[in-house]
Amino acid sequence: MSESDTFPLLRARAAGHSMRTMRSVCAVVAISVVAASGAGAHADTIVLESYGGERPADADSVLGPVITELESAGFRGGTSLANQIDSKVSAPAISLDPDRVAEADKFINSGKSQFQQGAFKNAIRDLDHGLKIFDSAPATLARHQNLRDERFDGLLYLALSDKREGKQNEAVRTMAELVRSFPDKDVSNAKYGPEARSLYQSVKGDLSQQGAGALQVTVDDARTVVFVNERFVGGGTQKVTGLAPGHYRVYVQQGQLSGRLHEVDVEAGVVATITVSWATDSALRTAGGKPYLAFDSEKSREDNERTEALRLTRAVGASSVILLGVHEMDGRRSVVGVYLSVESARPVRKGSVAIDPVTPPEDKLRGFGRFLADGSNEDVYSVPDTKVADDHGHQDDRRQPGGRPFKTWKWVTTGAGVAALATGITLIVLDEPAIINGQRNPAELNSAPAGYVTTAVGGVLTVAGIYFWIRDASDAKSEGTRTSMIPLRGGGMVTLSGQF
Repeated sequence: MSESDTFPLLRARAAGHSMRTMRSVCAVVAISVVAASGAGAHADTIVLESYGGERPADADSVLGPVITELESAGFRGGTSLANQIDSKVSAPAISLDPDRVAEADKFINSGKSQFQQGAFKNAIRDLDHGLKIFDSAPATLARHQNLRDERFDGLLYLALSDKREGKQNEAVRTMAELVRSFPDKDVSNAKYGPEARSLYQSVKGDLSQQGAGALQVTVDDARTVVFVNERFVGGGTQKVTGLAPGHYRVYVQQGQLSGRLHEVDVEAGVVATITVSWATDSALRTAGGKPYLAFDSEKSREDNERTEALRLTRAVGASSVILLGVHEMDGRRSVVGVYLSVESARPVRKGSVAIDPVTPPEDKLRGFGRFLADGSNEDVYSVPDTKVADDHGHQDDRRQPGGRPFKTWKWVTTGAGVAALATGITLIVLDEPAIINGQRNPAELNSAPAGYVTTAVGGVLTVAGIYFWIRDASDAKSEGTRTSMIPLRGGGMVTLSGQF
């Protein structure tokens, strides 16, 4: 093969390799974009309701279609979110009515009597039933400390009954719970007998040999009262030392207002920490599988809902939240929704649909859900957002001044950047070396250096163009133009909507 034939062949192979590489890169990018725009983009967004007061009676009927549409698109809400909050963040602190307290007391006393009569299986059955009632409502025992004495007896006699039945592991586990929950009480020979005293000392000694741990409970309001395993430990931020290792319950309240139940594991030689926001605890509701925030007033909701919603969103490991509620908008009751990003605290979308004087049909409410999910029918549902978040996520009810200085430059800069990138990549691909296989290349084209420079300039211009788009969209809120960054796993997605 002649030299004149060799170089075209090499160039053809090089060009083919470059094209295959570029096609592969394009394919990877395309796959990434499709994956990011699919269900995975929604799995990290939760749906949370918010009200200035308790949840209205018609919330199910007017919000149900919206939430159904969002959940069908992959957003997390309803029972699934409520269960996640209860298990990962905090659970409702249920209070017992007098009848349930009487029931628990009756079964614990029956269990004690059955133990004394030697009917240990019946004792286990009744004691377990009574204790489960108390364990379901730590707020009741925290408020009525005398009921802790009933729980103490229930745990002690349950441990003894398990021991008599040969259930040594169950007996030790129950006695360990007694030791952790009642460091302020002792099991005396005179009151409970030598068997109870021996089992208590044995389990307590085993726990002591492991070493003691500590628990730091930090609260954001000094008026908050803290209970650990229903035992009062003080007001405001507290550090509890000398704790036997194991699982603990932390409950807070202010006056007669209940907070929520938080759980934490304490290890020997370690200070476990837990931070409790009274603002979140007092407003958050998850009972009945309907997670929502209930603030004292509409003013309190407007001032605090975004902060508390974003705090909760982070706590469950999500990246964004859709806040839904029934509020007054332009003098009419309306379903209002706002899609918030954790990273920026700015709204991705905000909209409303009036439900007064007549509730709209279900398909219109579902359409509102689709708007919140992906921006569909924006001209029908979208409303401007009057809250502007600063760099720290704080909200201010002002519109940002300054007009739209980047309205034209965003197009010019982005276009120039894309063109420079394309030119630079082309120059790099077309580059031909001076020497190939020890022979001079007659088709030498030293275009790579210029290509690298042009590509770098294109990159800078493109980044500047994106910045101008974002700034211009921020300035254009009064004209109905919105921009948003939706955080995704491994990256993010910028969305633009409105007037350009």
